[in-house]
Amino acid sequence: MKNKKLKVTGLITLGVLGLGIAGLAISYGFALNDENRIVGQSSFVEQDDYTEQANLEKTAQISADEAKKIVTEANPDFTAYQVALDEENGRAIYTVEVFDQTGAIYDVEVGAVNGEILRTDREHDRDDYVPQQTTSVGQSLLTEEEAKAYVLTAHPDYTINQVQLDDEDGRMVYQITATDANQIIYEVHVDAMTGAILLTEYED
Repeated sequence: MKNKKLKVTGLITLGVLGLGIAGLAISYGFALNDENRIVGQSSFVEQDDYTEQANLEKTAQISADEAKKIVTEANPDFTAYQVALDEENGRAIYTVEVFDQTGAIYDVEVGAVNGEILRTDREHDRDDYVPQQTTSVGQSLLTEEEAKAYVLTAHPDYTINQVQLDDEDGRMVYQITATDANQIIYEVHVDAMTGAILLTEYED
């Protein structure tokens, strides 16, 4: 009788252990499935990024080198050193990073379809850049007509509305208001010494 009780108790113990092992196995299986799902989602994201970039490259009508050339021809003071194709507000654009002769860095956005310069923003100064030449003391400023000519070279469809000379942190700048063919108003800042376009942005 005693042996029978021991056998029953042993069977119950084995059964409990078996259920515990099975539970661990099921839990481990779920964990693997969850991990696999996460990995799968990551793969889908990478695939989407690749597809989006491929679509942008198909949309672009000009190359990265052509975008850099457009920027440097419009701003002879600029040296382009990096370019990236991106999407902004549903529009394919090249962001061209450049620096001028003082070492200041700018981001210039160029439409990847029509090659139009959309925006020029000054970012910061390059600490590792030594200017090849500096503005001589007493050098005369550009005239208003010369400043307007720089803007119209970069944006042939602009109509100049107003020109104002101002001092921005010790730098003489022409602030020029212009309207494009779609009647959108832009403000363009032009370096009064070099003619470099420092900023182009549309007004709300």
